Amino acid sequence: MSKSKKIGEMLKDTKGLKFQNIANTGGQLSASQVLSIGADAEADYTAYPKQIRLVLAYIELGNTTVADIDAYAVKAEGNLFWGRGVNAYEQTPSKILNHYFNQMTGAVIWQNKLKAKSEAIRVVS
Repeated sequence: MSKSKKIGEMLKDTKGLKFQNIANTGGQLSASQVLSIGADAEADYTAYPKQIRLVLAYIELGNTTVADIDAYAVKAEGNLFWGRGVNAYEQTPSKILNHYFNQMTGAVIWQNKLKAKSEAIRVVS
């Protein structure tokens, strides 16, 4: 069984939670697309925005779907909490993935302190 399926099974009960609309990502990625860590993620990790670093931490658990990343973010605690301090981010991870998709896949230059192309994620399927 893949780690993605394990996470999905653990998080079946997400009704009533803030990030419950995980079926529609509202952008280039579908909720069922599987992502993995990109070739440059480790080397450039500290240059990415915090939300991107959190998504990478969730993906590091194993190749996983966009929907499972959203579901995991709802339950994450400690260093993996989807937010700053005690306040959760308003955007879901899938919205962040869609916003930064071209940068994260290395298609365009990051306009942050990196100022270069960097493949943070790879779309597996």
